[in-house]
Amino acid sequence: MQEVISAGPGISLILGGWLGYLIDPDLDALQRTYTEGRVHRYLGRRVGKLWQAIWAPYAVLIDHRSFWSHMPGIGTVLRASWLTAVAFLPLLLFHLFALAVLDISLLELLLDLLPDTLAHLHPQPQWGLWLLAGWTIQDFVHLALDGFNLH
Repeated sequence: MQEVISAGPGISLILGGWLGYLIDPDLDALQRTYTEGRVHRYLGRRVGKLWQAIWAPYAVLIDHRSFWSHMPGIGTVLRASWLTAVAFLPLLLFHLFALAVLDISLLELLLDLLPDTLAHLHPQPQWGLWLLAGWTIQDFVHLALDGFNLH
């Protein structure tokens, strides 16, 4: 019997590299970055302004080209944590609204809304590690292009 190899790790690695392209270490700069300009160009002015607003507190808290923002792995996890926290807040508010007004949890609501085809996906926890690996590789490339210059 032939063994089937999952495409999940490879797709996760590629997606991580793409995330590293959009969420690069230069988001620690106080002025508009090249990455933020990319978001403006490709996703529109409104999304670009929202993207800048999401990353502005991060830029205030973290010095540009510091060890914490530009060191691959450490900076990668820090930016992933920031994005997770920012994304979690609206989800938490919507969850509380759904419980209070609709008397249903967010998870139950999402499961009701998801098509049957998505219900058959079985993501594996290690795919997140592959995603983080792709993102970290992109951060190494960024650091090399910066001339390995950390402050």
